[in-house]
Amino acid sequence: SSDGFESFEHFLINGSHAHYEEASLQALRVPPEKISYVDARDRFQIEEATIPSMDHFSKVIASWKIEALRVMRNSLPRTQDAGLDRLYVSRKRAAVRRIINESEFENILRDAGFTAVELESCSWVDQVAMFSGAKVVLAPHGAALANTVFCQPGALLAEINTRVGYRDYYLHLAASSGVRY
Repeated sequence: SSDGFESFEHFLINGSHAHYEEASLQALRVPPEKISYVDARDRFQIEEATIPSMDHFSKVIASWKIEALRVMRNSLPRTQDAGLDRLYVSRKRAAVRRIINESEFENILRDAGFTAVELESCSWVDQVAMFSGAKVVLAPHGAALANTVFCQPGALLAEINTRVGYRDYYLHLAASSGVRY
């Protein structure tokens, strides 16, 4: 619950000031004056701390984390993008894992009722709304699929991947979130 954040003196964030970080902290009503972005060069002496656990190597994401993110999702304002049933997440502007013949692929997907989106040009709130309303999400492997947690249980995630460098992060996130993969 965001009510508990009032009692915290400071928030140390290992982040990059990315728009989604700031938007999610704002959605949680974390006071901006209490936030400090830190990295490996910083050193602290702390008497008392609350440190969230990381699920990097777990096949199951803690259910309380998924529930907390979904509660936050439900408190966000609705946007016009919430009604997209079939979502194709493009990586055409990414440096890696692009679809070579994406323009032809998008034509086929459009005929099948998919809407192509480039999440780099969307606000974090719009991304949450798009994934929340999608019944099917199709995307090449990439960080955008962390938004799978905002999908409704029973939605379908279809991840385009290669054998080289494959990681099953989003398979586990989908399974923990009640999303079909």
